[in-house]
Amino acid sequence: MYDSPSRGQSLSEAENQNNKLMAPWECNENKNKQVSGNYYDVILYIRHDWRRASIYSENISGVSYHYPLIKNVTDKLNKYASLRSMLQLVENGLLDIGICDERWKEYVELSDTHKNFSNYSKIYQLDLENEDFKGEIIKKKIGAFIIHQGLIDKHPISNKDFMDLKDHCSLIIVTSGRGKPKDLWPGAKFLPFSILESSLFIKEHHEKFLLTQAIKNLKRKEELCESNEL
Repeated sequence: MYDSPSRGQSLSEAENQNNKLMAPWECNENKNKQVSGNYYDVILYIRHDWRRASIYSENISGVSYHYPLIKNVTDKLNKYASLRSMLQLVENGLLDIGICDERWKEYVELSDTHKNFSNYSKIYQLDLENEDFKGEIIKKKIGAFIIHQGLIDKHPISNKDFMDLKDHCSLIIVTSGRGKPKDLWPGAKFLPFSILESSLFIKEHHEKFLLTQAIKNLKRKEELCESNEL
């Protein structure tokens, strides 16, 4: 991971100034090389710039919520808090999220910049009307699938189809700004739309990290409920 102190500074310049914030996914200088402006086999967090990476890439700002975590990784690498921060950042980079929401679709299609950050950061826009909808989830290896309740109302999904999706996606989340639906699918989780909006929509630099933490909390509650049933 890299921190570019000044806008427009290249990754090589940042690296030469010891601004590397996190080791590549595999610490192999020959394997993790830059090819045509893109980085491969890395989870990349970089200030005020975009680079494609095979695993994950995020354009961050010094005011981003998780920026202190990135700084903490380099400042105190041998400390528990630093290791925890690194694991959280890696976990964020490994989680592929699929979102089926009309407002998210409009946001992604608004500009190439929005499309880039969506694709590079593995936050995919999914279309419920796509004939290969399930295939897209399988192909992109979606770990968390978020769908707006309004789309479910327009295009009802049977419990059978839901369970079929659940076989290919570890967590299915319904979001709404009107509160938790009464007829939520068994096994689905609810996430207020305000969390989705504040994480991705209203900031110049998205905060996928916050969304990942919210999703983790939902997953943790699910595991806690399952353990209590044993």
